[in-house]
Formats: sequence, structure tokens, C-alpha cells
Amino acid sequence: MIEYNKLFLKKSFSLNHIQKKKWFFENIKSLSQFHYNNSIEYKKISKSIFQPINKIKTIEKLPFFHVSLFKNFNLKTKNNKIKTKSYTSSGTTNS
Repeated sequence: MIEYNKLFLKKSFSLNHIQKKKWFFENIKSLSQFHYNNSIEYKKISKSIFQPINKIKTIEKLPFFHVSLFKNFNLKTKNNKIKTKSYTSSGTTNS
């Protein structure tokens, strides 16, 4: 998961474009791996469409799941070691 404490210790605007891009990719890849390890549905979809996450070298190759999949099919990622909260969004759909 993203190590926010390390991020918040950095000075604002201290990373150049290449460093930001690398940081973002590493954290999105880590997040994808987390979902893969902790969600049966995510794993099934990812394995059938995308290459293995640990072999991915660019952000364009990471699994992409449209947010409507999570809304319409109630996809969930749950790690029993971490306390979770559920949030609902208002105003993002017609219903």
C-alpha cells in the first residue's frame, strides 16, 4: 500500500516529473497487486485479460477496471488484517 508517511515527509514540489511518474507507477502497481491478492473477482478478471502484475513494466499495461464494475457488481477487496470503512458516493450516477 502507499506509504503516506514517507510521502508527507517530502517537501512539496521536491520530485521532478520522472520521479513522480516512477513513484506513481510503483504505488499503482502495488495497489493492483493488493487487489489481486485480496479480491477473488479482481483476480479472476485480471488473470483472464491482463498479464501478471509482477511482470508489468509500464503503467499502460496495468489492469484497468472501470469504476462501474465496482458499482454494478459490488466488487470488494478485503484484507482481514486491516480495518476498513465503506463510503458511498452521491451524484456520480443518475440513481
